[in-house]
Amino acid sequence: MYDRWGPSARNCIAFARSKKLESQYADAVRGAAVRFAEDPPMSSYPGETLALVAGSHKLFCITPLPGNDGYLHAQSTVISPYVQLIIQDAVSHAKHEKTILRNCFSPSALPFSHGLVT
Repeated sequence: MYDRWGPSARNCIAFARSKKLESQYADAVRGAAVRFAEDPPMSSYPGETLALVAGSHKLFCITPLPGNDGYLHAQSTVISPYVQLIIQDAVSHAKHEKTILRNCFSPSALPFSHGLVT
């Protein structure tokens, strides 16, 4: 379970006790991935806003990273390769949906642009 859902001992123990909890968590991870894919954060430096998004700890793990200024900075990484695949799938679907919408509402796709509707 650690390889699948990341470094949370609490989650691993809970999932070992109940497959239903693991299934619910999987649904929550997919939902978080879809929300992330639909509205990805913009940041001024790597991991800044991502660290804020990762607050739920369903997609990302936040670890300290020593900075050049002597302070620790938040570094966000994907929790596991399995969760990364879920995120990639969500991003792929989001891009596909945007492409379909763009093609459906482009001027060449509208019937009146071809003189069909008067």
